[in-house]
Amino acid sequence: MKPVRSFASDNNAGVHPEVLKALTAVNQGHVVGYGDDPYTTSAVRQFKKQFGDDIEVFFVFNGTAANCLALKALTNSFHAVICPDGAHINVDECGAPERFTGCKLISIPTRDGKLTVEDVMTACHGVGVEHHVQPRVISITQATEVGTVYKADEIRALAKFAHQHSMFLHVDGARIANAAASLGLSLRQATKDLGVDVLSFGATKNGGMGAEAVVFFDSQLAKDFKFYRKQGMQLASKMRFLSAQFEALFKNDLWLQNARHSNRMAQLLKRELNKVPQVKIIYKDYPLISLHPWAMHAAVNSNCLAEQNNDAYWEFADYTHANQKEISGEKRDVKEEYAKLDQITSDIGKKHRLDATQLNACVKKQDEAQVRASMAEADKMGVEATPTLFVNGEQLAGAQPEAVLRDVINRALKDAGQTPPPAPAPTAAASSPPASANPVPKNSDQ
Repeated sequence: MKPVRSFASDNNAGVHPEVLKALTAVNQGHVVGYGDDPYTTSAVRQFKKQFGDDIEVFFVFNGTAANCLALKALTNSFHAVICPDGAHINVDECGAPERFTGCKLISIPTRDGKLTVEDVMTACHGVGVEHHVQPRVISITQATEVGTVYKADEIRALAKFAHQHSMFLHVDGARIANAAASLGLSLRQATKDLGVDVLSFGATKNGGMGAEAVVFFDSQLAKDFKFYRKQGMQLASKMRFLSAQFEALFKNDLWLQNARHSNRMAQLLKRELNKVPQVKIIYKDYPLISLHPWAMHAAVNSNCLAEQNNDAYWEFADYTHANQKEISGEKRDVKEEYAKLDQITSDIGKKHRLDATQLNACVKKQDEAQVRASMAEADKMGVEATPTLFVNGEQLAGAQPEAVLRDVINRALKDAGQTPPPAPAPTAAASSPPASANPVPKNSDQ
């Protein structure tokens, strides 16, 4: 069969050659099963080099199991797990977390896949009342299912809130390597040092064949985990073949090399897709001024950047989308917000070597005509909120599942006399690239 390359998901990729070599190397002779072998001992040692000697780590077969077992170790059946509405545990694990833990998942809508402390507070009610489930765990995904990445301070704030309210912070780290590489942090700096309690550590999406780990940063939380793992049918008899994969990924920081390469390729894919002539994407402004008084100013500034460089435009859009609270500030002073936006615009302009005189003049003028025209057009078309998409005239309001978007696009292709591409194989997680590679901002989308 001729090899093919798929952009649908990193689950479709093969196994890194160094991981295959490691598996072959341990496939010699006999060793004790169920993890009492020197290869597993060595792999655990590698984890402790990364995260510290005071951790406990357990190997499992897949990410769903890592998440379910981690949550089981933190909860009783009357507890609740708070997560984003697009979280893998909420939409892609077939109800396994609820079934295995007996807990209720409280999903919270997000604009960018990321929870905030303010989001979590809305779900923390009925504490101590026997009629209500009791909030026990905040679960986030890093990098998120939509490709965004939590900043260190955002995770630290969630961990602080959780611990102040007798809760735990769990991180689904199926792509933690990509997130750490994107942030320029070590694995420990991206998790343990920020206050994370338990990490589902992903290897499969980082070049492994099929291995994940559950890492406890408080050993007391792991005291019954070996029993949960056995009940969850995740105790591998030939554990050395899971352990060898981690050993290979940690050797010479292969995990980091793979993550950096993946992130670069995501950016390359984004640039090349923009060149495809058969698909034309038109972005229109629809700033939600009632929610963000500075949104009009941001929309104008973004168009000033777009006049000279599209990449500068998208970088500005991505940054303002990911840092809305930073821009608003505690005082919510509009003049200060405008000043922050102008500084961000100037910095991005310098980075992309734009004509500073032209850019500054455009920013200073604050011509809202183009943005107002876009908003008027949206109003005529019945747009009431963001995001709203139109595919060949068919309106889609709100964030839509991938399957819905694919069906609409395929119909449009058929109407144009083109054959839609074959549907990708089912995936276990969203395939969006990490960090700023997400090509569509949400703060002023039409």
